[in-house]
Amino acid sequence: MEKILKNKNILISGVGKGLGLDMFYRCIDQGAYIYGFTRSKNDLKKINKNYLAKSKLFVGDATNDIFLKKLFLYFKKNKIYLNGLINNAGQRQRKSFIDFKKKDIEQILKVNFLSTFSLTQLFVKNSNNNGESIVNIGSIVGDKPFSDLVGYASSK
Repeated sequence: MEKILKNKNILISGVGKGLGLDMFYRCIDQGAYIYGFTRSKNDLKKINKNYLAKSKLFVGDATNDIFLKKLFLYFKKNKIYLNGLINNAGQRQRKSFIDFKKKDIEQILKVNFLSTFSLTQLFVKNSNNNGESIVNIGSIVGDKPFSDLVGYASSK
């Protein structure tokens, strides 16, 4: 069977765990080369070593505009053309609506909504308009909210 992502370069945010890590493995299995980032260096230690030759991974925060600009400068400097972007970075806090503080909601929105906006904008600005793809990862919690995931549900 032909690998559907053969010779494609894909950037994944939030690649260190959960769905992001699963997409990392599946995209590589389908022939892609993955550029990815996660907030924690410890997340990178968990990645199957057999996949590291088919990827370049960074430690950085999706909410840090300086990090994101440096990341795209790296791509430009090294003449790396990205075929796809998977916006997966996310944050959740389990608290009841009554216990949420304004700063909690602001942080969740910063990670789950504003970082997706910033990363997508940089991707589009640096694209070649050759059929690149953008995938934004949402959550079923956005459609069927849980009372203790109010902030997460409103941002996904």
